[in-house]
Amino acid sequence: TLSAFATLHDQFFKSFAAHLNPCFRPPSFHTIRKVVRVMKGMLMRAIYEQLLTSLKFFGGQPFASVSVDMWSARHANMGYAALDVQFGDPRFGITEATLAVGAVPGTHDAPAIKEWVEKVVKEFHTLNGVLHPYDFTPASLFKLAVIDGGSNIQNTFRLIGISILYCM
Repeated sequence: TLSAFATLHDQFFKSFAAHLNPCFRPPSFHTIRKVVRVMKGMLMRAIYEQLLTSLKFFGGQPFASVSVDMWSARHANMGYAALDVQFGDPRFGITEATLAVGAVPGTHDAPAIKEWVEKVVKEFHTLNGVLHPYDFTPASLFKLAVIDGGSNIQNTFRLIGISILYCM
């Protein structure tokens, strides 16, 4: 299988694209990376503003939950994780967003995962540099962790001090 970036430079893809549009030139990896970073920044700012609106509406008490999913690559000694948040909005709807997907360095035990979660939340908070009266730590921001039965994830949220709801 080819990665998305490798596909852009695959001879069959180039031939196919040229047949559809002879003027098409695939963008470089660096151009795609730059566009993705700009889009990510815009999305994170929008999520941040929605969360601040929610916090103000609920009197500074977050109505938010968090979940972490982890997996490993067979070919590398590396673990990956996704941190998802769900929070209530002033119209009593639910906003769901993925704050991060990335490598979790080191061991995949509770202290390492806790450090990664704290890093993600800190980066999310400092993204805009906005001063506000709300505390952006995992323990103060999230009231509930929705997780599977993985003991490392269970222990992570116990270390942070967040209540756990199991989904099997």
